[in-house]
Amino acid sequence: MNLKSTEKNIFKPHDYQRVGIKFLLERPAAGLLLAPGLGKTMITLEAFRILKEKGIVSSALVVTKKRIMLNVWRQEVAKWGLDLKVIAVAGNPKKRLQLLEKEADIHIINFENVAWLSQQSKALSEQWQMLIVDESSKFKNWGAKRSKAFKKMLPSFDRRVILTGSFSPRSVEDIFMQVYILDMGETLGRFITQFRNNYMYPTGFGGYTYELRDGAEAAILEKIK
Repeated sequence: MNLKSTEKNIFKPHDYQRVGIKFLLERPAAGLLLAPGLGKTMITLEAFRILKEKGIVSSALVVTKKRIMLNVWRQEVAKWGLDLKVIAVAGNPKKRLQLLEKEADIHIINFENVAWLSQQSKALSEQWQMLIVDESSKFKNWGAKRSKAFKKMLPSFDRRVILTGSFSPRSVEDIFMQVYILDMGETLGRFITQFRNNYMYPTGFGGYTYELRDGAEAAILEKIK
């Protein structure tokens, strides 16, 4: 497929996409919770391009699925002729480190390599000002190894964006880590236990599953909206 820019390949956002771009420009922490196919990637790329043009950020890190890392972000940049250099950080550890050290506007890494990335202190030291988590619902498990590693990285970024079409795929509890990525606990609490105590009650065998208290879902949505 020919991805070279042509005169016709000029990104002209729909009205709702303009709203999304403005939303990202105005907020250092923001989530695009849009159904698949509505252009979350291009909304985010256009917002990043404008922020870079204004000198607010110079580079970004995208964390996403391997398939999206390899088949979406670079292709969208090429399709619309954006003047952005994008590097997918893939391969063995040595290769990944070499790719991290290459200058780029955007580096992309897949979820499985987040724990490895968190150990590369040199790579994280002021390298990126903006974090973009594509398919943030992959971080729904607060206690997972990748989540624990990711939490340590968050203070390194001045701006943080999450993108997802399935914000709470199983339950409202799934949103806790995703919101934490944006505000590091300011809205829903710093720890999952605090969140559960405020909005849920233990149930089931041994009390290891949780149900929402009456009115809790509306209270949570009101806080995060």
